[in-house]
Amino acid sequence: MPKGQEDGIPYISPKDFLENGEIAFEKAKKISDEDFKSLCKKIYPEYGDILLSRYGTVGEVRLVKTYLPFQASYSIAIIKPIDKETSRFIETALRSAVVRSQINSYVRGVTQLDLGLGHIRKLFLPLPPLSEQKRILSILDELFTQLNAGVDLLKKLKVKLKRYRQAVLKAAVEGKLTQDWREAHQDELEPASALLARILKERREKWEAEQWAKMQAKGKAPKDDKWKLKYKEPAAPDTTELLKLPEGWKWVTLEQINNIKRTITYAVIKLGEHVDDGVPTLRSSNVRHLYLDPKGIKKISPNLSNEYSRTILQGGEVLVTIRGTLGGVIAVPNRCVGSNISREVAMISLAEGIVPDFCAIMIGSKPIHNWLSRRTKGIAYTGINIETLKRTPIPISSHREQIEIIEKVNHYSSICDEFEKTLDRSLKRAEKLRQSILKKAFEGKLAPQDPNDEPVSVLLARIQVEKAKKEAEEKAKKGKGRKRKGKGGKVADVEQLELIEVFEE
Repeated sequence: MPKGQEDGIPYISPKDFLENGEIAFEKAKKISDEDFKSLCKKIYPEYGDILLSRYGTVGEVRLVKTYLPFQASYSIAIIKPIDKETSRFIETALRSAVVRSQINSYVRGVTQLDLGLGHIRKLFLPLPPLSEQKRILSILDELFTQLNAGVDLLKKLKVKLKRYRQAVLKAAVEGKLTQDWREAHQDELEPASALLARILKERREKWEAEQWAKMQAKGKAPKDDKWKLKYKEPAAPDTTELLKLPEGWKWVTLEQINNIKRTITYAVIKLGEHVDDGVPTLRSSNVRHLYLDPKGIKKISPNLSNEYSRTILQGGEVLVTIRGTLGGVIAVPNRCVGSNISREVAMISLAEGIVPDFCAIMIGSKPIHNWLSRRTKGIAYTGINIETLKRTPIPISSHREQIEIIEKVNHYSSICDEFEKTLDRSLKRAEKLRQSILKKAFEGKLAPQDPNDEPVSVLLARIQVEKAKKEAEEKAKKGKGRKRKGKGGKVADVEQLELIEVFEE
């Protein structure tokens, strides 16, 4: 693997394959001229070649449309058609279900998918006469232009839908979502300041009762109340950069509204091996943005879970991702009672009067997410420390309005969910239509056939002549007569592929 640098020649890997079928040369890793020349002694991609990903997302195909120099990583097979006029047709064929099914049958591996070069050489491609290839591609261009326009519109709608969801949460944080309801019930609602005062009073009383019980157990009866001065009042938020709240609302920190008997913390540091009948342990991959993803929940030893008993979930806590992928937040559902959490996730147990779903909505909103993002630590592995999480500000309203906000957010979210399902179904139908069109194209049913076309046998014969000529030139070069199998230098040239399933001439 050549060393990367800021300037130099692009070194393309499958992650540089864009969704629109292009290659992100500008953002790709760069290598030095020396590394490039060293790699080019083996093989390098040129205009008209085809790149096929071999690892990870196997089978992604890109046609090289540039004359500028670049190199491809070992994760990519370079297919070099002898007749460049066939390049685009071969690229299109590699995207079709006809060839995809072959590729899928050859893929090996579980965690890391792998498509061997030997299997790539065995792929069968349908090859009609050159003139018919051009007619097929012309029709595909016309049909796919219309189809792509529809797909682009669907994707734009999904982006807008995501923005709408955030707009709903933003309106919830600003109090605009329940403004009319609040004005209609303003004489019935307890101000958030009174709610907070009661929470803080109960918090202190619980601390004092716990301290008194400890002293009594030790037989130490205090002579005065000086011991009460040891109580540490949770800090109020700094509101200088926070938005103005509606009347009756108040900014608080998560520490202020946390249950004093269960501190804000993360839990299991090393999960160990998966235990089939163990304790489900939620990680950042499970704690998503306002929803729980049950896929891949790891189970740990009950003994290990008991070592972190303070974070065994009782239901109703709020979980926030604090390591790796940030932005995940959920209110713990009852079905997760008895589960535990990993060090990637922090637990907030709320005081009475704060509804968990309301708290999760507030933390999941853009303003609060941005506040946390500005305070993340680390470079390669970002995170939020517990002290920062404790100081995180969220707005609170009366208990009744919290419930009203939850109902409204859930209502709009359910509408968004249904709309998103419709968009996803439409995108799947579009992909099926694309494959249906390709299937007809490679069955010879899309474009008209012309008996006057040059027979494909002539095309194949010409390719064989060019292939023999190329091999002779290679053998003539000193030290180039052997088959090149250097590390990173294996290549599946299209002349090695069996071009059969030929359309009727």
